[in-house]
Amino acid sequence: MTSTVVAPPPSTHYAPSPKSLLHRERLAKLVSPLKRVTPRVPFWYLAAHRIPTLWTLYRGLLRDAPSDIVRWRIGRLFRQYRHLTSATATKEQLVKAHRWADIFAKAKQGDARLQAILQRYSSMVAAKREKAHFAEIIRKELKWQKMLKNRPMLTGAFFRPSTFNKPLPRMKPQPIHITGMINRRRKAHGHRSEKSEILSEWRSDLRTEAKYDELLAQNARNDGVKLETEYASHLSDWDSLLIEKQTALNRTLNREIERQATPFPPVMLDQIAKARQFKFRNKAREFERECRGEVLPRTIARRNKRPPAHILVRMTEKQKRWDKITRNVSEVGYVAYVKQKLGFKLRNPEAWKAELGKPEDQPRLDAMEEEIRRQNIAKRVQAQRALMRGERAKRKSDRGTQPKLDATA
Repeated sequence: MTSTVVAPPPSTHYAPSPKSLLHRERLAKLVSPLKRVTPRVPFWYLAAHRIPTLWTLYRGLLRDAPSDIVRWRIGRLFRQYRHLTSATATKEQLVKAHRWADIFAKAKQGDARLQAILQRYSSMVAAKREKAHFAEIIRKELKWQKMLKNRPMLTGAFFRPSTFNKPLPRMKPQPIHITGMINRRRKAHGHRSEKSEILSEWRSDLRTEAKYDELLAQNARNDGVKLETEYASHLSDWDSLLIEKQTALNRTLNREIERQATPFPPVMLDQIAKARQFKFRNKAREFERECRGEVLPRTIARRNKRPPAHILVRMTEKQKRWDKITRNVSEVGYVAYVKQKLGFKLRNPEAWKAELGKPEDQPRLDAMEEEIRRQNIAKRVQAQRALMRGERAKRKSDRGTQPKLDATA
């Protein structure tokens, strides 16, 4: 029995029926509008987002808000979330806002429960607004106090003119915009210097190429060949562009030189002189306050100072104590005595001797000193006697409390 193999039919191209094609077309029309289309611009620029949000939702919330406090809260929230760029986060806030719009509309129509809720919400927002307002006042005041504490003050010194700044009064602390201006001009000056060097190199290369072209053309003419030059014939055109750039850089350099040569205006000189006089008067007032016994920051800083380490290690205890004494502003009494011993120059070297008294008052002062000494001795003797009486009384009490010994024991 023999088996016969049947060959497959030749492959033919499948062609759908017209009915199937019509069905596919109908499905494509139904599905095509459902496809997500990604816009080429951010969604916050689209009118489909802006118009319903601003003209319908936002204005509807403001119109149906139950009170001015809630209306203020709605505006504050919209300004807070106006910079959202995430579509998901924006959708969450819009859904919440639409829910508020429905609540406002129902309360406006007469829903008593929602009206009570919104009334409580209004009172809560009012309290929160008052608290936030008070916190804002405190924040502004602290900011103002910090600005006053760090405000620039004239020191009475000169800020000499340079290629980066005109004449200015020296201020402490220096305003940040002046520092930024000088820093920006320094960087620009460095960039211009580099560009000027590059332009000079390019002009030198052009002249070298033009000279090389002329030599080639001359050799070609000697050989009877005509050679057209590229750089030599157009050197002025190439060089004019570089010269124009270099001229602009030179104008900037001339402005820098003029800025450095600018003199101080008379008004500014008068202002700096007044600031220096005020500084001297202020330092004099500080010294007077120190002499009256006030402890100022400069007083603490001067007291905390010490001699250099290589000198401090070789000083004796007496020298260290005298160094600490001399850091006081006083110029009378023992401080003046120590300062004179160490060779300090005092404003009034004889002032400290006034504590000893005038020569004609010496007998009276000696009698007062003797009287004070006699009273001190009498008080000391009286105190010693009282101490001794107390010790005797204590010994007697101690003997009375001791247990008696039995004689028959």
